[in-house]
Amino acid sequence: MMMRLPHEILLIIAHSATDVAACDTRPGCTKASERASMLFQLRTTYPTKRALCLVSRAAHDIFTPLMYEVVAIYDPERIATTLTSLRLYGRWCRRLELDLVSDGSDWPYGATNLWGTIHACPSLEILNIHIIYTGGVLEPPPSQFNIPLSLLVQIADAYGTRLRRLEFGGDITIHNLAARYLLSRCTALEVLVISGLFVQPPWESGTRVDGHPAIDAALFLSDDHIQVAMPLLSAEEKAIAAEALLTARSVHGSTLADCSPSLPNLHTLDIGDFANLIKDWDLPRLAVLHVSFRSLNLYMLEDEGEDQIAVLNLRGQHLRAVTYSGTGAVYSPTGLLKLLPEAEYFAFKPYELDAGEGTDPPFQHALLREVELCGQFASHTWPWLSLIADDFEKGYLPSLQVCRVLHWKDHIDTEQEFLAARTRFEALGLILESGAGDLVSTPHSLLSQPAFSWSQANMQLRTVKGLARKWPDIVQNFGIYKDWHAQGRV
Repeated sequence: MMMRLPHEILLIIAHSATDVAACDTRPGCTKASERASMLFQLRTTYPTKRALCLVSRAAHDIFTPLMYEVVAIYDPERIATTLTSLRLYGRWCRRLELDLVSDGSDWPYGATNLWGTIHACPSLEILNIHIIYTGGVLEPPPSQFNIPLSLLVQIADAYGTRLRRLEFGGDITIHNLAARYLLSRCTALEVLVISGLFVQPPWESGTRVDGHPAIDAALFLSDDHIQVAMPLLSAEEKAIAAEALLTARSVHGSTLADCSPSLPNLHTLDIGDFANLIKDWDLPRLAVLHVSFRSLNLYMLEDEGEDQIAVLNLRGQHLRAVTYSGTGAVYSPTGLLKLLPEAEYFAFKPYELDAGEGTDPPFQHALLREVELCGQFASHTWPWLSLIADDFEKGYLPSLQVCRVLHWKDHIDTEQEFLAARTRFEALGLILESGAGDLVSTPHSLLSQPAFSWSQANMQLRTVKGLARKWPDIVQNFGIYKDWHAQGRV
């Protein structure tokens, strides 16, 4: 009786019941809290999806795509085992998420374990790779987690007109030339996180001691990294990897330097130290920009700070949300607001102010609705809260609604200074919040609208069994059930 209802309709019903907005590309989708929430909900839906597949053999054939629509990997050692399943079911994968912590021993020569994974998932719309290094001090780029140009060639060939969201976060690094090639091909991108974009300093641009050009090492143009991955790959995947390497060598020798990214749909960009590298990118719809300093891990040229300000000056006229985590008092956050006339959200890293010291100019902006602060020390934050409250009272911030304090380590909710500031903000009709987080790759809640995600408690095994019992009735009275996912009942 179950088979009398079209499989596509059953799949839509089950998909709506287990939806976690995994293929979201809204301007707020890269917020750390939303990303963590999605991954947590994804884990809770796996038992439900598995139970659906076990109802019957026919149900298994219908609902297997749900199991592989989103694939998340949290352990580098599981990449190889997951690859075996993806070779069978990867055609249904729309989002591939690698959220890894590694000391480097299980990640030889960068992201080479991904060769077969990319080939096995031809329908990807979202590819997110985040790696946090725990093995000590990370080498300057090209580091152990540098992405080879040949892998980017394969990504561009496979998803050039399909990929809508791409994230290379954490301690991943990508050479500027390689990134330009990739982004000149992936023209459908809406969200891009590439916090480890880098260029080599002039003193490292020549020939290394082993006789190879430094740029070859930065782009991984040798085949060492592919040889490491060979035991994991099928014959077809080996051929594709070898062809991608040949293409990488070819474009490096001819057109690589001439590639110019044009991303007409990109609205969110999270960039690292070298924000100046995006000056010539064509980004007509860019609305959200996150600029972060990571100078402990990446080489900073002497004029890098000025270049970042130049980027804000160039792009700032149309930006609605900006995160700027520059350190020190060289560039006043209040001065940067002058470059952002359309901004509704602004996040910055407060620096230490002397007693009674103010800012010149003051906080003054007609449209600003949210301000977020994240300092290394809580003591740096309290004077800034007073300044914001003062400027609001003077009428300089007429649209302000929320001020949020992020903290790195300890909770600050019970600290006397925070409680006093909250009391003052409430008296002014403002909201003062606190939360864990950092400004680097931790975007905001601006522009984000609640994504529909049905309560997973309503779709556990007993409900699945109930749905199976009701299949005959669904077939006869489909009009009652077609909006079931919105009604919240079977």
